[in-house]
Amino acid sequence: MSDVPARSVLGAGYDAGIDVSTARYVRISASGTLTAKYGACGRSYVPSGCGASQGALVAAFATSNGRPLSGVTKVGEFAVLPVPGGATRLLLKVNGVTGHEVGSYHVVADAVNAATVPTLGSAEQHTGGGVQRVHFMGRVGGVPMPASVSVAPAEANASRALGSRPIVPVSGTAPTRSDVQYAMRRFGFGDSPEQVSYWYRHGGVPAWITFQLAYNAIPDTGLANYVDPMPVLTGNATIYPDDDVQPIVETRLFQQQVATQRQLLEKVTLHWLEHFAVSKYLVGSNFDMEHYVETVRADALGNFAKLVSDVAKEPAMLEWLDNNYNSGNATNPPNQNFGREVMQLYTIGLTQLNADGTPVLDATGTPVPTYSQNDVVTSSEALTGFEIHGSSTQVGSYPGLVDSVTFNPASHYNPAMHNNAPLPTIFGQTIADSTRAQCAWNGTAPAGQAASGPCVVDAFVQILAMQPTTCAFEAKEMLQRFVNENPSPAYVNRISSVWCSNVNASNQIALVVNAIATDPEFLAGKYTMVKEPIEYEVDAVRALRGAKNAVSANPIVGQTIPLSGPFNDSKSMQQEVWYPPSVFSFYYPGHKEDLLNNYEILSRWQSAANLGADVVIQPRTTQADTTLDLTGLAPAGTIATPAEVRSAVDYVLDALVDGGTPELRAIATNYMLNFTNNSSTTANNSFQQGLRGVVWLVMSSPEDEAN
Repeated sequence: MSDVPARSVLGAGYDAGIDVSTARYVRISASGTLTAKYGACGRSYVPSGCGASQGALVAAFATSNGRPLSGVTKVGEFAVLPVPGGATRLLLKVNGVTGHEVGSYHVVADAVNAATVPTLGSAEQHTGGGVQRVHFMGRVGGVPMPASVSVAPAEANASRALGSRPIVPVSGTAPTRSDVQYAMRRFGFGDSPEQVSYWYRHGGVPAWITFQLAYNAIPDTGLANYVDPMPVLTGNATIYPDDDVQPIVETRLFQQQVATQRQLLEKVTLHWLEHFAVSKYLVGSNFDMEHYVETVRADALGNFAKLVSDVAKEPAMLEWLDNNYNSGNATNPPNQNFGREVMQLYTIGLTQLNADGTPVLDATGTPVPTYSQNDVVTSSEALTGFEIHGSSTQVGSYPGLVDSVTFNPASHYNPAMHNNAPLPTIFGQTIADSTRAQCAWNGTAPAGQAASGPCVVDAFVQILAMQPTTCAFEAKEMLQRFVNENPSPAYVNRISSVWCSNVNASNQIALVVNAIATDPEFLAGKYTMVKEPIEYEVDAVRALRGAKNAVSANPIVGQTIPLSGPFNDSKSMQQEVWYPPSVFSFYYPGHKEDLLNNYEILSRWQSAANLGADVVIQPRTTQADTTLDLTGLAPAGTIATPAEVRSAVDYVLDALVDGGTPELRAIATNYMLNFTNNSSTTANNSFQQGLRGVVWLVMSSPEDEAN
């Protein structure tokens, strides 16, 4: 038994105090009275509520950590509810109260398994026409909420329960449309409701993952209409000094994230750009940074050892971690920065790991380190000999403006420099050095083709790639980035096994991504992580059909750079890919919530307002930085009907928060109805302004923070 306080709590409500993990049904009865200062049906309410469910007792189910698994269902004075798979707790709350009631409902709930229980009665769930409804009443900002809020038909909503967060599928349950939305956000940057519906009807998550992994077969010709071309330099420093082209070059990555159809490739590229963090603060050339991004993209779903090798030879990385002009002679020992980081951050980490990601412990219970200071010295010696040569021209087009890198055998460590000492060894293996002459590299080489042949760096990286700890280290970090910041050891073990089994495969990373996305635990990561600022921006622009103006043949310094507004907003939220704060990137894996602070939350809300202002329901006639094209939601007549208003709100909620909770739906719908009914502007303008406010309301809600 439990007393349910009268005041409603936004979200899950109160735990009823019973375990439903082994139950098939829950039988609930309630009695009591709420007394209101005012209300539509007088001053007293019983659990069944009155009118549009004011004062009604409702229930939902949740996991052991309190996360709702279903939408709210009206209980009233008696109900028998089926328990969804994965539920362990029953939640109760009073729905739609004004905030001025006093009193309580007395509730008796028991978990039962008898198959005959449903004949005893059931809760209200549907009204006619196959459209589910959940009732609301109450006040937000002194304005009455709508009496009812329609949820889209079943086909559009899949199995989303009454407009609330969807049930997280467990093994053997049917997939939902929100599963597709989740996969698109985690392994992409989301997409419009139309695209989500398409993939839900055409194979769901497995089909979308398979399609995305075959990225070379995805035509991406539309990028030319969205991504600015690289500037062509004229040699006139007063027109094109290097710093002036940076906004054009740097914004290209954001533009591509918004526009590409190869979503999974672009999201994994972002993962590696954060993993191999490089900052423009120490890299002199914008064109070196662009080439670095393109190299990471070229190798993002390929072989991990090749990715590390190619990154190690990039001019941007050589400058960033002090491996440029690094000599191996005895009188001038090599800089150890890159040699240390290539192990600590990029391949094996600090602590030896078991296959399940747990640390290997010595006899005293102390974690065993992966490498010693001697290994750092050896690694640094193996990486010596690279030299950067500045671009020979400031005239022309990319990639001819990228700095060139050459390997100078005279500066590379060799036994003769150390009294004919043996070749360096690491982890018991000799670092092959016979191919050092093939380390030649030129900045104009296509991205991802840094070396002309096998090179000493490749031999060194291959040794690191073959370490068992590398498999667990990389597998766990990918799970922390794409699924859950605290993946189960069993999940890590399965993915680590795939990583190690394919260490020499040319598509090793793609095979790992497929294993992650098809694992039974993948869907359990839904809504467990906050969005990074870049995800917050790009996801919203994509989901709300972000369009832009055609780019010019050669951008002009000072002109409006398409999508620079949301790009700059992500910078305001302290995430700019070209400027990570340190070699540790923007946050440590497993600590994503460190991205959130008071300043950044305020920046997110401002960004939400900025994006809301970009919403249009009629085609633009003038140039704009960003356009969220919701023209299809425009009212058919001169005055928007309540149905058109609710449909528009449903679309935004579907696009941004998988439909949202009933509370958020009610707030947004009430806002939109009130705005369109009371605005003194023309019908279309008021509808557009109301829709802009809805985007801000949804994006500034806690629900939009969850990925």
